[in-house]
This record gives sequence, C-alpha cells and structure tokens, in this order.
Amino acid sequence: MLQEVVPEHVERIRSCIGKSYDLTIGDRSCPYFNVLLITRKVGNLKILHKAVKKFPNTMMGRHFVQVDCELFSRRFSFLTSHLESMKDHSAERCNQFNKVLSYMTSENLLQNITIFGGDMNLRDSEVRRLHNHEAFADVWEEVGRDAATRYTWDTGANTNTGAPYKSKLRFDRVYLRRSGPGKCVPVSLTLVGKTKLQSCDMYPSDHWGLLTRFSVQ
Repeated sequence: MLQEVVPEHVERIRSCIGKSYDLTIGDRSCPYFNVLLITRKVGNLKILHKAVKKFPNTMMGRHFVQVDCELFSRRFSFLTSHLESMKDHSAERCNQFNKVLSYMTSENLLQNITIFGGDMNLRDSEVRRLHNHEAFADVWEEVGRDAATRYTWDTGANTNTGAPYKSKLRFDRVYLRRSGPGKCVPVSLTLVGKTKLQSCDMYPSDHWGLLTRFSVQ
C-alpha cells in the first residue's frame, strides 16, 4: 500500500517489481495518488475486483483504492488511502475516515476479510470522535501498543522533512474489520524504511512504513 506516488514513479515501480506485483493505481488526475500492490507469487490468488473512489468534498484530491481477491477459498478486501492533511482539515479528514469505515461494513464486503491501511493523518483525539470505531481493530493496539513502533511521523529522527521543529505522530495506521468470515488475527507490526539510501543519503520516505503480519484460520 503506497501513498503520495507521483506519475514518474509508476513506470519505475512497474519495471522493478511489475512481474511480481499487480498494481492498482489511484486517481491520476491528482499530482500524487495511492497505489495498491498485490503479489503475483501466490499460485492460486485471484483478483476479483478493483475500484478507485474519490472523496466528494476533498480539497486535496484524496481518494481510496480497493482491491478484492481470493486466496485458498477465502475472500479479502484491501483498501488504502491518504486522508486529508493538516490540523485545519480535521473535519474533512474524519468525514473521509468515516466513509471508508462505513464502506468496509457494507453488505458487499461482509463476506470478505477486510483490511484498511495508509497515511490517515489521524490524531488520537480524532479517533475517539469517529463513528463505530469499536468495530475495527487498530493493529498497533492489537499487537501490544509497543512504544518503539508507535510513531510513523517523527521529524526528530527522520530528516527527510527538513522540519525545524520536533513532532511525533501516529499518522500511518492499519485497521482490520473485527467481524468477518473465519478468523483473522494481527500478529505483528514493525516499522520499515529506517535506513538511509546510500545513493542520496535520504530515507525512502518522510514517514516510516508499516509492515504487518496476520494469521488467517
């Protein structure tokens, strides 16, 4: 799940890993957009449906990407988004998040194991105001609330931002709908992208990435 992908990087991604991953590209009318990648290396995995849905009141071209697939007779729905940025846009950000959560509980997804991840720009105080958030597992919380993996936006540690101030926030999150077929349990969450690239002496992103693992029964 990638956010803030720019057009010139799409072909580079395809040329590097396109044989291993299927790409679903978000709203390319925006300067940057989301991309959702699904591995091609699992033999019986089938992609069933793809969609890109734009938030109607966004001022920043924000949208979410959905891919439904089937693996070992189980159906999965994966969604990713980059929600409205900055403190002043809290109301629209919460509205966008509520729309995705509502969509995740819609009838056409109830038979799917449904996972939503991305750069949500959420503050903890905003989550408490969201509708029906108890129906979703926050993966970081589910696997133990490890302080070492809490903050994905850390201007003190990540020098890509060039920010003159120090700020730590948990902007990037992964949610699992609690109800669903079978049993899907978050197992681990780690931060990735914390080593600088030698070619440019920069980190891969100004956010740390999230690597999550699930057990499906």
